[in-house]
Amino acid sequence: MRAEWPASKQPCSSKEGWTLGSQGAGMAAVVRYGKRSVGQPPTRWTGDIRRVAGGLVGIASKFSEEYMAAVVSGQSLGGIIAAVAQIISLAFKISPLHSAIIYFCIADVMVILSLISYALLYKIDFFTYHILRGSGGMAANRHREVSMLVILKKIWVYAFSIFAVFGISMAVYPAVTVLVESHPVTAGTDWNKIFFVPVVNYLIFNCGDYSGRLVAGFLLRPNNQWFIAAASVLRIAGVPMLMLCNAQPRKHLPVVFLWDYEYILIMIVFAFTNGYLTNIVMINSTRMVEMHEREKASSVIATMLSVGLTVGAAVGMLLVRLL
Repeated sequence: MRAEWPASKQPCSSKEGWTLGSQGAGMAAVVRYGKRSVGQPPTRWTGDIRRVAGGLVGIASKFSEEYMAAVVSGQSLGGIIAAVAQIISLAFKISPLHSAIIYFCIADVMVILSLISYALLYKIDFFTYHILRGSGGMAANRHREVSMLVILKKIWVYAFSIFAVFGISMAVYPAVTVLVESHPVTAGTDWNKIFFVPVVNYLIFNCGDYSGRLVAGFLLRPNNQWFIAAASVLRIAGVPMLMLCNAQPRKHLPVVFLWDYEYILIMIVFAFTNGYLTNIVMINSTRMVEMHEREKASSVIATMLSVGLTVGAAVGMLLVRLL
């Protein structure tokens, strides 16, 4: 169900919204300008600062689908910024020390801007309306009993799907993909020695991932949870394909996809499906539960995402030995 604004309290135009994304901070904010709603109890953002650390997806789940898409896409956009910064530092031959200082400064600025943006959200009537709505407001919702078992029964298919998506991705990215080298004909060139891994392994992957999340935010298809789970598992086909690219050193497997364009095409499809399915799962999973259960449901999805990353990283170490 889409989050709607009552007819008597229409928010401003969506054209006035803006999105702030940061992968390093793990946060994104979608803000619409307005004034605090008359008659609503005052809300202290300082009392809810813990939501920024672990419940941003839960907050976004209280709004319509485009807000969840903005949060998830904003995190992916941070990866593109990091990749571009790395390529620039390599192109201008900036020392690792100066590069590290610049990267940390950028991350700190993004964290501070994100915290300020979150504080300002509580001065906007559109935001406070959706946070406080339902069963007497936020205070009542916080004290409503939420059964984790009931939530798991509702979203376990989506939890498995997000686990599969990130487990499969992490199994080869970046453990295997970072070992892939350019075609031997480019030996000795800057493309081979300096730019191939940053451009293909990081920039192209993050662009593909971001594109998938954007497209998913517009299409919002498929809706069938079993179809989503099947698509998540089918991504495992990308694992052997990436292992058969020109990853060096290798002792056991042959190189089937030697040319750069073959590896890039495989990487684009692999990254696009990662971003697309991530956004679809994040959006649909919170629609399977009641309003007061959405934050807990989002926490379950985030937990399974982390478990998938952990398991995938462990599998990745084994796959490198199989090359």
